[in-house]
Amino acid sequence: MCSTGVARHRTYSSSYAFLNETGSEKKITRGESVFSVSSADTYLEEEPTAAEWIRELSPSGPDVLRYVRNLFPFTHWLGRYNAQWLIGDLVAGITVGAVVVPQGMAYAQLAALPVQFGLYSSFMGVLIYWLFATSKDITIGPVAVMSTITGNVVLAAQATHPNIPGHVIASALAVVAGAIVCFLGLVRLGWLVDLISLTAISAFMTGSAINIAAGQ
Repeated sequence: MCSTGVARHRTYSSSYAFLNETGSEKKITRGESVFSVSSADTYLEEEPTAAEWIRELSPSGPDVLRYVRNLFPFTHWLGRYNAQWLIGDLVAGITVGAVVVPQGMAYAQLAALPVQFGLYSSFMGVLIYWLFATSKDITIGPVAVMSTITGNVVLAAQATHPNIPGHVIASALAVVAGAIVCFLGLVRLGWLVDLISLTAISAFMTGSAINIAAGQ
């Protein structure tokens, strides 16, 4: 009986010593990983220099080439153009031209210019647009709202400078407006149009249509 008690005491002592030894080596945490309480190596990220920052933002050669090709979308489809489409495209062009010619002459009157300048604007717009076009089904030329605004500018400029012809004023306005639009396109700022309310655009277009109809 005594020997049995001594054996149990030794067993308890051995178990207690083993637990103490294990606990001293491995710290028990509450639901955490053992690795989460161990010390981690300190990582210090060096700040990039100005040259490295510019090098990182600068486009590579293929990126520049891809950007230039995207400026001229006709390079993607011109080599795959089917000659069988030529007759249909020719008929479509003549049909659209028959509508654009009298339309351009009317818009020239809205712009306070001689009628021949309406034909010039209708022809040059289509001639240049195909270089930058992404659709072959769109005709580019003067529109009513733009012609009305141009006419207002021409009349206002001639009121203070009567010796300057109207087509010179309209040409200068076209160069300035075209440079601004070209800059916005090159830097990809087309998203700015999304900031203009659709209600404001609709009201402006409707008011311009009423103004044009009332002025005829």
